[in-house]
Amino acid sequence: MNETIALPLSLRDYWQIFWLRKVAFFVPFLLTIAVGLAFALLLPPVYRSEATVTIEGQALPSDIVETTVTGYVQERIAKLRNQILTYETRIDLAREHSLYTDRISSDPSYVAQAVNQSAEIATSDVRALDPQVTGERYATVAFTVAFSASTARQARDVAQDLTDRFLELHRLTREEQTADVTRFLEEEAEALRLEIVDLEASLAEFKQEQLRQLPELMDINLQLFERTEQEIERTSESLRGLSDRLNTLQAELSLTEPYKSVTTEEGNILLSGNEKLSSLTAQLLRASARYSAAHPNVKRLRREISLLAQEQPGQSRRIDSIMSDLINLQEKLRTARSRFSDDHPQVKQLEDSIAALQRGLQTVLVANNGATDRTITVPPDNPRYVGLKTQVDATETNISAERNKLEKLQERLTEYEERLFNTPAVERDYKSLSRDYDNSTAKYRDLKEKILQARLAESLELGERAEKWVLVSPAYIPSLPDSPNRLGISLLAVLAASLLGLVGVTIAEYSDTTVRGSRMLTVAAGAPPLAMIGDLQASRS
Repeated sequence: MNETIALPLSLRDYWQIFWLRKVAFFVPFLLTIAVGLAFALLLPPVYRSEATVTIEGQALPSDIVETTVTGYVQERIAKLRNQILTYETRIDLAREHSLYTDRISSDPSYVAQAVNQSAEIATSDVRALDPQVTGERYATVAFTVAFSASTARQARDVAQDLTDRFLELHRLTREEQTADVTRFLEEEAEALRLEIVDLEASLAEFKQEQLRQLPELMDINLQLFERTEQEIERTSESLRGLSDRLNTLQAELSLTEPYKSVTTEEGNILLSGNEKLSSLTAQLLRASARYSAAHPNVKRLRREISLLAQEQPGQSRRIDSIMSDLINLQEKLRTARSRFSDDHPQVKQLEDSIAALQRGLQTVLVANNGATDRTITVPPDNPRYVGLKTQVDATETNISAERNKLEKLQERLTEYEERLFNTPAVERDYKSLSRDYDNSTAKYRDLKEKILQARLAESLELGERAEKWVLVSPAYIPSLPDSPNRLGISLLAVLAASLLGLVGVTIAEYSDTTVRGSRMLTVAAGAPPLAMIGDLQASRS
């Protein structure tokens, strides 16, 4: 079995193969060239025009006047593109600039999509150092607005129209945004002002209702409370003094006849029964204070009073028993003082009992004087009696006045005590209202400052000292179409035609089994031929 021999192909062999299969090469080559050139020549031209806009920062430093327009430049450009290239705007651009006139009415969606795809917005970014941020960042310094159309003039007109819309909408948007910020702050400030007015009214009403219990008046109320207590003490002391004086005056008045004494022819003064009784009682009080109950004078006076009291009507009979009790108590007091000091409780108790009996005795004597033997039909004429009576009346009037004063002072003291008691609760409510008022006023002042800054920012925008978009390169009329690239398409067609021709040659070569030449014979037989016969030309007779 012969082995297959692999022989290398030379350049001459390749040429022979190519020449032999030239039809398989040139047919696809020429067809591909024809199709490529036709495609390059028949594609409609597309012209592209663009305008360049630079972004200039605000003229004044941001630490002096800060703008109220927020957001990155790229973000604002994207928002403006969406606002400008809406569905209706794209249709209007097509109608205004006669784009896709054959399909505006029949297929507006296609026109809108085509306009959107033909418009291009590209930003130009640079690396920059931000003094307010650590490290570098990318800053947008410019952007381009481009449009592609079937004619150069349409491309220029639409690109310029879009650029003008960008610039105008950017200006209006910044002015509107700064005005919106100012208007928003002013509305908030007005609402806060009305709230402050309500809080002021609430505070004023609260102060009016709790005028005497406010925290700042606590010291004054405390002073008034202490002063009232002192005045109550003085009034009580004065009232006690007046009461003692009244008792003394009444006792002296009870022992004084309202009329002048009646004398006999011998010059002796005639005493009534009550007068005798009062005189004897006074003598007995003086004697019992000096002597014991067993003293002869004390016994004599007690016997005379007892006999005289039995002859008198009304309360006179009680005088004898009261005097007996009084003398016994005085005897006990004398004994107690000999054993104890004056501050001893037993001594104090006996003194109080004796004072009570003395007041009771004076009451009985006054009652007896009221039931005098004479019928009083004329006013008293005894000067001493009249003077004592006047002093008693004046003292009673003073006591009544002092009691009224004491009652008022007690009421005032209760009022001051209630004020001091209610002050903590009033202070809590007052602080709550004051805190709300202070917070609202602080917010209002802060809002007024922000409104001033917002108005400065608005003036900055209106004065064109803020960030500006400047058209540095208007849209132009392109002299050459941007697409299609006819030369590139032609070159690609030649390259594709060559590849297809070589593929055709390769397929034709490997599909043909005919043996040609010594090389193929050597490969097929496995051994080189012994001899080669050249081409024989048949003779013609």
